[in-house]
Amino acid sequence: MASEDNASTSKTSSKSTLMNSLQNALRRKRKHEMVEESNPTILDKDQIVQNNVSKDSEEKQEELKKKAKEIIVREAKRSAERASTMGPQGWVRPKSLNTNKEFLKRTLKSAELSRRNS
Repeated sequence: MASEDNASTSKTSSKSTLMNSLQNALRRKRKHEMVEESNPTILDKDQIVQNNVSKDSEEKQEELKKKAKEIIVREAKRSAERASTMGPQGWVRPKSLNTNKEFLKRTLKSAELSRRNS
């Protein structure tokens, strides 16, 4: 009976020591994070390069947005012009502007082959 009490006591004490050590580790980590937030560190080369890359990507995204806006405005102007001459159907983008790429590719291949054979 006494050995069972010692075993259960040792289990609970090992659990409590484990919990205490985990709590202490968590406190140290939180304290370390708070110190890092209050004191900005000097950036190393990798972080500087990463920051520059993110700035470049932001600039590229802004440029792409600007180009997209220009294209949308240009399409709207063309649609308005078509609508003034053709009526409401002028707003619909014509299907003829889309090329059948597969057909074009096959046609070019056959034309090239026939030109080589000649």
